[in-house]
Amino acid sequence: MTFATQNVEEKRQVFAVGSFMAADSGLNALVTNSPKFRYPYHLYMGTLGRGEPPARIVSFGPGLHCLPMKRMNKVLTGEQYVANFLDEPIRIGTIFRMDDAQFVIAIQFDQAFPNVPLAPYVDKGSAGTLKFSEQKNVSITFGVSATTPEGESEVTMKFKRARSAAGAFAAARVEAVSYMPILPQLKKLWTDNGLVKYRREYFFVFQTVTAASGTFIYSEDRNNEVVLKHTAGATVSKLADLASGSFEYLSNTKRTLEIIRTTRHRPLFKAFRLRSDWEPEILG
Repeated sequence: MTFATQNVEEKRQVFAVGSFMAADSGLNALVTNSPKFRYPYHLYMGTLGRGEPPARIVSFGPGLHCLPMKRMNKVLTGEQYVANFLDEPIRIGTIFRMDDAQFVIAIQFDQAFPNVPLAPYVDKGSAGTLKFSEQKNVSITFGVSATTPEGESEVTMKFKRARSAAGAFAAARVEAVSYMPILPQLKKLWTDNGLVKYRREYFFVFQTVTAASGTFIYSEDRNNEVVLKHTAGATVSKLADLASGSFEYLSNTKRTLEIIRTTRHRPLFKAFRLRSDWEPEILG
């Protein structure tokens, strides 16, 4: 697997997983694959997986803490879900560090405790269409009912508030783990690795949502208008139609993030941190 530089518009270079590079005036230069280099060097963690998009990069400061260089995951505070825009390999049992609203995977539960399977403590819900939309935050106009020249295959979203979202996922299924049976292991992991010093930064993924397809739009700013069009020209008349994932951007007026996929993916998850009394506190 190879990686493109963070700014692929200016120059493309090839990096391998685990490569370290120096950042000098915006130019990323490959240094070494050896971890002996620290600050101000950066480590390539992964890519978006489509063509040659920007790579996932973290840097190591003087204290050897991971300092993410891009913010892509967004906490949906009203729902206490985290939107996984990059479809990162998040699963139940993932432990990550959140630094400045960015997520860096630290370890998987089964890596720390290979003899303690999570499966007996995981429950699954039934599959169904999952829809996100609040009238006070987003107004949606479907082409079939619009009085404007919009085509029947178009949908317009007007985001009234910043950090609001709308969309739908098909065949969405929730999986969640009961935390009490594995709390002794979590205590040991947090204590042995010094995570108790950074309780507000380390989180355990206890719930995920897997979907067959979907369209999900997140607006960074208020007064943002986003227009989508069905790729096959099909009539769009309701929010649930977005669950097919068969859409493309026509326009957007302000900063926007999206999940538009026609294949199976994991768009949402929930995580908690462990307080000093070892009670969980859900992110968001």
